Amino acid sequence: MALSLVAVIYAITFRAKSAVLQVVLPGLLIAVGVGLYQLSINVFLGLCCVELVRAVNEQASWESLRSLVKWKFSQLIVGGVIYYLVAYPFIIQERLPLLEWSVNGLIQVETNIGFLESKIALLFHGGNFWLLWAVLLCAGAGAVRFGLNLFKRKESALKKITLSLVCLLTLPALLLLVSGAALIFRDFNEGARTLMGFAVLLVFLFYLSHLLLEAIHPRLSVLLAVPLLSMLSLSYAYGRVLNVQKEFATSALFSLEHDIASNPRLREAKRIYMSVTYSDHWLSGATGSFELKPVLAYILNVDFFMLSENLPRVGITNVVTEKERRNATRVGYRGYPPVVDSKFYNIYLLGDYGFIVMKEPPRIEKR
Repeated sequence: MALSLVAVIYAITFRAKSAVLQVVLPGLLIAVGVGLYQLSINVFLGLCCVELVRAVNEQASWESLRSLVKWKFSQLIVGGVIYYLVAYPFIIQERLPLLEWSVNGLIQVETNIGFLESKIALLFHGGNFWLLWAVLLCAGAGAVRFGLNLFKRKESALKKITLSLVCLLTLPALLLLVSGAALIFRDFNEGARTLMGFAVLLVFLFYLSHLLLEAIHPRLSVLLAVPLLSMLSLSYAYGRVLNVQKEFATSALFSLEHDIASNPRLREAKRIYMSVTYSDHWLSGATGSFELKPVLAYILNVDFFMLSENLPRVGITNVVTEKERRNATRVGYRGYPPVVDSKFYNIYLLGDYGFIVMKEPPRIEKR
């Protein structure tokens, strides 16, 4: 994801005197970015919107603006062709189906947008709530200044109105590009990693805020470091929580491996079915961080104790995930004596088949 982000940013900022190079190299970078992570296309399109607004504010001529749109569109076409020829054939077909273009499909898109809004709202918790309003007020005032600057252009009224409408449409476009293409796929991914376009929306708000602060005093732009530091503190907190999660996952893996490998009957079982229990309370070591920054739980997106796919790393190959969660769950409810009774799970053995039943983790108490 980081490399894809770098690729599309270079595609936006690249400048060359050669017309062919100006189109082909950014197109190649777009194809690389989308090949590494498909939703990075949202970042490219969003930055194109920001680039257009910036060019209008800097009094670029009508011809320059048309040229900018032409170059970006050409780069996008070249990138799409390269991606289609090189990377598209290797995509898993199950991930390609889109929503049906019907009333039900539109309702699903609306539902997806509502879900994302609720998760993004978690970002603005506590002191960040007031920081959000400060940035929005500055951006709003900056937008007014941008509008006044636009109508000072020495062009016809029709061109000014056209530019005004185009610039106004950039805001809803950037809002949609927060998740972008992910909204219309049948298998909607609810994870935070699909919201790469949110960073571009922040860049746009920062740019509008910069227009206002710079007009008041050039040095006031340094105030934008405050919301930037807030984002960096979130990144730091996420890194700390990720370390806690990795330590917990490693401990869980070795604990389960030891319980299976040390018991000959479990070790030699034909197959051991694992039921996966999802919960927000597995990671008790990060309670304080989750309380102060609720969005961390959504970003981390780890709400299970262990997956069967992890066990081959420690030599356990007879454990599989129970697809429909029937047999293992029923074994747990029928009161059979467990072969292993752990804090987080029970392991049962019936004949040549074992069953790992996860226990509901204790609720994390707020400090």
